[in-house]
Amino acid sequence: MRYSNLDVIAIFAATVLAFIAVLIKLPTLIVAPLGVALFVATGYVWTETLLDRPIGGLERAVVAAGLAMIVPVLGGLVLYALGVPLSPPSWAGLMATAALGGCAVLVIRRRIGALPPRSESSTLTATPIRACALFGVAALVAAGAVLLAREGAAHQHYSGFTQLWISPDGSSDDLVGVTNHESGTTAYRLVIHQTGQENSIYSLTLRQGATWTHAISSGNRERIVADLYRLPVLSRPYRYVDTSGSSS
Repeated sequence: MRYSNLDVIAIFAATVLAFIAVLIKLPTLIVAPLGVALFVATGYVWTETLLDRPIGGLERAVVAAGLAMIVPVLGGLVLYALGVPLSPPSWAGLMATAALGGCAVLVIRRRIGALPPRSESSTLTATPIRACALFGVAALVAAGAVLLAREGAAHQHYSGFTQLWISPDGSSDDLVGVTNHESGTTAYRLVIHQTGQENSIYSLTLRQGATWTHAISSGNRERIVADLYRLPVLSRPYRYVDTSGSSS
């Protein structure tokens, strides 16, 4: 039985368009539907390739969605093991490779006659509209889950931190430093306590990633304690360093 490869051509075109859209960073309104099409195409082509018997619409939709989900799960592990950044182009390339690879295998199987002819009375042939509708619903649900997970990862908040240290600068002085990694501009008050001296107070406003340093005389290597407050909280130090050995 001769198979028409119009579906393979359509999958090839959708895959290439989706990959290019991600690669050149087209607007989300364009990339999102093409991404859904790429997901659906991957599930469809591998369902066609691997199934040796005709099945009904609902079962076929579930199998296709499952096969499509396997690609990012296993492929993501492979990319991570290879040290490839898990970026949108990487995911698009992974899905595109799976879809195009499935197209190649499907065309070969059809040419050598490895796929059995479908029965004219099969459920899928008898009810194409229902099968397509169920498949579309399953694809939309799966695509929605992927988009939701991506949105959640993009907006996930990671707590920042501030680094405070005191270290010798190679002379009789010590170098005190503050680095801001709080994901935004932050105001501090730094109070330095030295034995037999008045406290030194510094007001700092640091941008994200900025570092402030200052050399302080250590005299005869007396104990130095630095208390850093993150404004407006002045009731307790946010960070402190003690040259006697303790820090936080």
